[in-house]
Amino acid sequence: MFSCSSIKDYQANLLNGQTSCVEAVSFYLEQIRKNSHLNAFLEVYEKEAISRATELDAKITSGSNALRKMHGVVVALKDVLCYKDHKASAASKILENHTRSTMQLSYKNY
Repeated sequence: MFSCSSIKDYQANLLNGQTSCVEAVSFYLEQIRKNSHLNAFLEVYEKEAISRATELDAKITSGSNALRKMHGVVVALKDVLCYKDHKASAASKILENHTRSTMQLSYKNY
């Protein structure tokens, strides 16, 4: 089971092979499924999350020991933030089909 007490510990575990980004993402996706009755998430980008985690794991296995500050950290986006080609509804019926195709949240700098 995935468990880390801090980002620093998580990244150390990534580097020494005790965990992976895919394992972390899978753990949190399972938590979202288990707690779906809470309606905490309007959308879950499961395929994108697994795909990105796989890319990040490949960087580690290719020998890159210099991780960026947020490498592999799983985040949730509030639906008031625009994320390219995804809904940004602010949980409002008026905005329920609003998407922002011109903005992109960049995770490459973190």
